[in-house]
Amino acid sequence: MRQLPSITLPMMFAASLLSLACGGPMEEAPNAAETQALQEEGQALTTLSAGISFCTNLGNGFYGCNGGASGGTPPYRFNWTSNAYVTIDSVATGPTNTRIEGTCAISTIGKPNQVTLTVTDSLGATASAQRNFQCTTIVP
Repeated sequence: MRQLPSITLPMMFAASLLSLACGGPMEEAPNAAETQALQEEGQALTTLSAGISFCTNLGNGFYGCNGGASGGTPPYRFNWTSNAYVTIDSVATGPTNTRIEGTCAISTIGKPNQVTLTVTDSLGATASAQRNFQCTTIVP
């Protein structure tokens, strides 16, 4: 059997230098136990964010808006508010999303209908999103 020259040591040295040049060894994502420990210590794994994906004119003076949350530390609390041109008639929530439906108080040609979603996570962090939309009423 023919023996090849050993290149293991130089290759290990080169790999170490490459690792240092690239900012050090790669870190692994936290496993389930580490994730649980971080949450128990009151640390969110990612920043809490809120969003309103869309608001739809449902016709006849009605509208609907969908929103949600991500990041932070669930569970989430959702709070919707609106300006004077619209009312919020119903709110439905799931673990990470929420929907409102309501009515337009007046015809809002040239005036913004606006809703705001504020999300609070279990650690008390908050995030908000705002959406302007069109909604028309039937003029008698």
